[in-house]
Amino acid sequence: MGSADMTVVMQVGGSYTTIIMLVLMVAVFYFLLIRPNKKRTQAQARMVEAITIGTRVMTGSGIYGTVVEMGDRQTVIQTSPNSTVTVLKQAVAKVIGDGDEDDLSTPGAIGTTPVPESFDETQSLDEINSLDQTDHESRYDDTGTGQQPDDGDPQSSKGQ
Repeated sequence: MGSADMTVVMQVGGSYTTIIMLVLMVAVFYFLLIRPNKKRTQAQARMVEAITIGTRVMTGSGIYGTVVEMGDRQTVIQTSPNSTVTVLKQAVAKVIGDGDEDDLSTPGAIGTTPVPESFDETQSLDEINSLDQTDHESRYDDTGTGQQPDDGDPQSSKGQ
């Protein structure tokens, strides 16, 4: 067997090695990337199909609510009394079970903010807006430029 014959045998063996490596890479990609993603998608689809009216859910953006209506593609979620959000069914990330939420109904629960003592529930939205408008007008000049008036202090000039 001459050196030319060995070269042909090595080239044929090298091409088999390349093919085997490519097949192994495709198999690794399938088992590490494609198959788990496919399983996750199927599990999400099964979860969405199992949702019924009255189910407590969390959307992908973290909004908690109770399903009040369902269509073919959309779900209406009640987030609080008199407040609903319409989302795609696929936006529901998970069904909430017992113990998945903090109990925020009791004062002083984790994550709650105490109401300031100066808070007045009887104050109307018009009163609050008029106070905000008065504060806004006192901070800005009357020229309509939206610029703060010059107080004469050279250090506060924006040009320097």
